[in-house]
Amino acid sequence: MDVEPEQQNCKGHTELQSSDKDVRSRIEQLERYSRRWCLKVHGVPETKNENLHSIVLNILEHVAPDIRGKLRDTLDVMHRVRKRNQNGDKRSIIVRFSMRSLRDIVWKAAKDNAYLKEYHLRISEALIPADVDAHAKLWPIVKKAREEGKKASFSGPFAFIDGQKIEAL
Repeated sequence: MDVEPEQQNCKGHTELQSSDKDVRSRIEQLERYSRRWCLKVHGVPETKNENLHSIVLNILEHVAPDIRGKLRDTLDVMHRVRKRNQNGDKRSIIVRFSMRSLRDIVWKAAKDNAYLKEYHLRISEALIPADVDAHAKLWPIVKKAREEGKKASFSGPFAFIDGQKIEAL
């Protein structure tokens, strides 16, 4: 039995959509993996001819003093995120570490850190846009769970509440 050309086009279109979805998913996975070596520093005033390496090194040495001597060689690349705008918003700094273990120490030390609070700074994970969107959708659920005393956190595009995985719709 021969297949009509319209049916072939429909089938081909469906296969292309599926293939496109698979490729996009794979790119997100690769980008998510790559960003596991990064953190973002928020709230740092921007100055002309700034030396980001020195600025970030100083902040991170205050956040994680136990690894002070190791940080200088561990900070691989850093730059401001986004283009400058007219209203003077403080652009975040994305920092890539050459060692994940030290990145993880800094990330853990940044939680409720007195130095960051005193200087109105914040450190966050460098999430991909899809994960940022998922977190925004899931945040009300996570917030409510935390208020109820449940253990609630994020991992990638998912939330976990008392060990149960929740996916954004």
